[in-house]
Amino acid sequence: MEMNIIQVADPQGFFPFPASPFVAEEAGTDTRLEDWVRRHHEAWAAADIFVIDAQFSFFGRETAPFGGIRLLKLLRLSGFRQHCILYSFLSLQKILTVSRHNTILLSCGTTYVQLPDPVDEELCQAKAKIPCEEDMLPFFQAEALEYLGTKRHSLANWWGLVRMYEVLNACGLIGDDVPRELKDTLRRDSSYEGQLMNFVRFKERQPQFTVDPERARLLLSRMRALWKKSLKVVYVDDCADDGWAYLLQLVLYGQVNPDLFIVPEIPREGIDPAARAQEIILERPDLVLLDIRLVPEDEQAAPFALSGVLLTKALVEASNTCPILILTASDKRAVSESAFEAGADGVWTKEGIDEGRNLSADKYGAFSLGRIEELVMQMRRLSGFEFTLLYDGLKHINELESSEDVHWWEKDKWFPADTQERTALERSVLIGELKKLFVSHKQFMAATQPAVRTSAYDMLTIKLCRILEILHPTGFGNQTEVQTLGKVIVDTWPPFSVAATYAQHLITTRNEVVHFDSKFDFARNDALRYKSTMDAFFAYLTLPTPSERPGLAEGKIRRQTDEDGKVSYQFRGGYFFGRFTSQQDIRTCELLLDGRESVSHVKAAISQPTVDFDLGEVRMLENYEQDRTQYWTAAFSVLQARS
Repeated sequence: MEMNIIQVADPQGFFPFPASPFVAEEAGTDTRLEDWVRRHHEAWAAADIFVIDAQFSFFGRETAPFGGIRLLKLLRLSGFRQHCILYSFLSLQKILTVSRHNTILLSCGTTYVQLPDPVDEELCQAKAKIPCEEDMLPFFQAEALEYLGTKRHSLANWWGLVRMYEVLNACGLIGDDVPRELKDTLRRDSSYEGQLMNFVRFKERQPQFTVDPERARLLLSRMRALWKKSLKVVYVDDCADDGWAYLLQLVLYGQVNPDLFIVPEIPREGIDPAARAQEIILERPDLVLLDIRLVPEDEQAAPFALSGVLLTKALVEASNTCPILILTASDKRAVSESAFEAGADGVWTKEGIDEGRNLSADKYGAFSLGRIEELVMQMRRLSGFEFTLLYDGLKHINELESSEDVHWWEKDKWFPADTQERTALERSVLIGELKKLFVSHKQFMAATQPAVRTSAYDMLTIKLCRILEILHPTGFGNQTEVQTLGKVIVDTWPPFSVAATYAQHLITTRNEVVHFDSKFDFARNDALRYKSTMDAFFAYLTLPTPSERPGLAEGKIRRQTDEDGKVSYQFRGGYFFGRFTSQQDIRTCELLLDGRESVSHVKAAISQPTVDFDLGEVRMLENYEQDRTQYWTAAFSVLQARS
């Protein structure tokens, strides 16, 4: 029976069986030995035995000294178990001395012949009966570890990228617009080193990637929730162009969105963390994504020499006002700890080559999908209400610190009619206390249990109110000073009546938290209560400085007509914003603007309880109830100022 012998050698090489089929054609369009093997896979599957020149050079394209041995490895990685005979004029000892990874020549199912010893049909007949049935892992493991030792950063990024691509493809997000750089990265999966890593990971040929359709649909629905947010993101990564930027945009927006997804260039000579931090802050992003390592691997820099950790520190020092998520291919605990210590709000670990070794091949798709689920959950968490609340507080602090205005609490007299001697408060003192509060808030955010966060918001509310005691060192807790001040100056400085409202709200909130009321639902309103407290606190601090002429407020009443033809009047004056819609109020506004109605007559009209008055939007009061008369009082001030 005639044997099906596949001979592989360069055209000018030695062919033991001239009459048998041999592979000696040009490589054609194949630029890699891996692609060439793949093209011949179907034809070679029926071979009885392979006879290979150990020094095969892939028609001059293989740079390795023993292309035939590399071909042998690719055959094994591709699932070929037929016996392989390799031949050369070099001794086996010489070949093994060149590289310890050539020990595959000693594996079962492989024979090495040193020429001029014969490679004949009798030898082929005998060896064809001995296929490769040995576990090949030991022959590849050492080489894989060597690759990991010299190229761990690039290999880890490639591995995580391919796994992420497969998950998003299973979710139906990969279209025809895949960038060339990503295609090049994906080709690495079929390269020799890619097949090597997959073989070491799965201990067999790479299995078909599959995920549970129901889990894929659930992940897609969670991503759609992210898409609705239209987050502006700055992404800093030396591997961004490999495909990471493209895939992360699919997660965040469902498509490429260069207007919202900013990828700064990283010069090869490196970046200055402080300068780059300022550039990022000027973009005013909603989220910052930083890779842990920001230098090319061939420079052999230490992991933290120039990294996302240093850039995170620089962002924190520059008072960055959005969450920071660190992306890393390392699962080492020290990496995550250093990121959080630097000020990061989250760390996402890309799927690593070393992970999931104990999983069966049919489970690795679920493992990869779970890692992307974790990324989406982190992005949703960091862009959610609680982190928005955290960084809104820091924005308030930054605005207060950088304001050129001299606030009322920075003066010896808080209002024009103030007769009490006061010590002006140094702004730096207040800012220092507020920054301590922000640090506490950020530390509390690390607690994932809702019950813990509820207690945290209660504590933050109390701390915020205690900072007011710096302004009101006596009497704030029992409202004495605020009430007294309100009675004295409500007629001379209208804004302070608003200030008293803010202070009253702060006092009430603090007392509700300190003196537990069983009727109060803490679990439901913890974060919202803290937000209202924080808004009232900063509104209280930033009330405009009163005019030295008491009773005057600049503003105007404006007539407006909506789409339905309904007429209303708006009044904007200094500290107040009111909208008047009732017929009597509209008539009063018209009379006031015409100058045909006396101030006393209007005062008498609005003092009647039957007068309907729509407060509408109240910007300064944050929708807290106020006596409508205050608006008219401000309106009269406008008229008096004009007269």
